[in-house]
Amino acid sequence: MNLKQYESALSDFDNAIKLDPDFAKAYLYKAYTLLLQENYLESISVFTETIIKDPSISKAFINRGTAYMKTNNWEMAINDFTTGIAKENIHMLHFEQGNL
Repeated sequence: MNLKQYESALSDFDNAIKLDPDFAKAYLYKAYTLLLQENYLESISVFTETIIKDPSISKAFINRGTAYMKTNNWEMAINDFTTGIAKENIHMLHFEQGNL
């Protein structure tokens, strides 16, 4: 997405979702693309779909928090940042436990 070919990327993510409607990462990247386009309301909706598909994806919460922040929905932003950070810390804890 460094080339800013957002429409092409969105089309690719939509195709991936059609092929596998449970592929949470396709929703995540579609939502992130929408966020980059400053389409905050639609990105919130797609990040929510990501979370429904796979609630363990901390980046979905953190990026949805960013979208909420951009729409001045501070309470929802704080809730998502808090949840995302907690999920990220759990992943790091599991990683660290595996290294013991």
